[in-house]
Amino acid sequence: MTSRTRCYFFNYPMSTNYVQQVADITSGTVDDTKAYGVAMHGTSDFVSSADEHELIAPIVTRYHPGTAMPADIQHADHWEINTAKRKISASHTQPGVTL
Repeated sequence: MTSRTRCYFFNYPMSTNYVQQVADITSGTVDDTKAYGVAMHGTSDFVSSADEHELIAPIVTRYHPGTAMPADIQHADHWEINTAKRKISASHTQPGVTL
């Protein structure tokens, strides 16, 4: 394991291959689930926006009314790690990420 791997979560932007793999796994799972869900967005998340999470709940509730809701989590980053600011979270990913 290199020191770079130990120090940083991910390289951004993610590759299209990775994004396609996620899509392959998750497509069809929303309409098959019976679970309740919370689309959590950390206020220190620099990866995705609160608006994106606001859009998730209506998609889920379209298939299963009343089973999903958005929620903002104070001082959480994309990985739900307690982080005061987006800039601090970005510094954990890789050198040179600035906001």
